[in-house]
Amino acid sequence: MILHPDLRLTALPIADGRYLAVSRLGPQTGPATIVYLHSPFTSPNYWSPLTTYLHTRLDGRITQLTYHQRTANQHPGSGFAGTSTTGADDLDTVLTQAKGAVVLVAHSAAARLMLSWIEKYPRPARTVAGLVLLNGALEFPDTPINPAWRVQDELLAHFYRPPRNTGRPWPESDGLLAERLHISIAAWVAATYGTAALTDTTLSVWRCIPTWILTGALDPLVPPHHCRALADQVWADYDCLADTGHSLPYVEPRQASQPILAALEVAYRTHLHDGGQPW
Repeated sequence: MILHPDLRLTALPIADGRYLAVSRLGPQTGPATIVYLHSPFTSPNYWSPLTTYLHTRLDGRITQLTYHQRTANQHPGSGFAGTSTTGADDLDTVLTQAKGAVVLVAHSAAARLMLSWIEKYPRPARTVAGLVLLNGALEFPDTPINPAWRVQDELLAHFYRPPRNTGRPWPESDGLLAERLHISIAAWVAATYGTAALTDTTLSVWRCIPTWILTGALDPLVPPHHCRALADQVWADYDCLADTGHSLPYVEPRQASQPILAALEVAYRTHLHDGGQPW
């Protein structure tokens, strides 16, 4: 995978004196910003096919941000337990770099990070222009996922293993995705994002935010009916693509872009309705 030549990298300071590695594609100050949340099974490079497609599709006028989550490479057995507070605080810090209308996009288990942020920061959450979940759900299996080999096949079918100095869609340079997924997905998600629940209070906030959920009928990790159930709960627009699995943003960037473009369209029309100038 070759990283986009227009990609800009910054080190964003956070409260504990550390830094978050944030990548920006597009203008520093644009009319809208898309912020991407990768799952703990991948890395920010996983978004490259989708961000590259949208950068071209939108003539580079919209800002896109990805960042390395601090808990993304941690294994439940490593002795490090992430918390929903850690992830939510980091996301809120990244959002200080987002200008204009903001669209949050989460893949897979990162839906839990989105939930944690809404729970802890309800007021700024209400100002978000849109939420997009790709293969996203809040519940995950408690048993080892043997079908994870299908996820590996999805990626390897579209992935040429590059030299070490270019981006990879998953964190470790030598580890195979299926090997790292052959544990309890629920345990890994809990170790990374904590155990935030969709309470009535959080649900009332989420329902104020336009939301789109897109998944694949062949997803072996997040059954489509889980995505549909979440869509019903949060009053989201829902669609399920045939012949598509868990790697929707990486394998099918054009189709994955459709709900994001829909969210940007709603944000644009709201902007005009409020008296703003055309983008």
